[in-house]
Amino acid sequence: MPRFMHHFMCTNDSDPHIFELFTDREKNPNPVCPECGELSNWVLISAPTINLDGCSGDFPGAADKWVRMRAEKLKQERKQNS
Repeated sequence: MPRFMHHFMCTNDSDPHIFELFTDREKNPNPVCPECGELSNWVLISAPTINLDGCSGDFPGAADKWVRMRAEKLKQERKQNS
């Protein structure tokens, strides 16, 4: 069963804490805050941290590697043909 990282906020009105836990998607946990012991009832949604190339949608490292490999291959082909 896959586990996912979720961010929770406790229900402490005076000083709410934010913490992270790995949880199962099928279960709806109300974990206890590790700092103050209050129950949490909010799941905060955060954006994924991925970086895609703006034009092609590829991962920048993979696209850069392909460009370098292609340039080397063209250079070798030109050398062989001349």
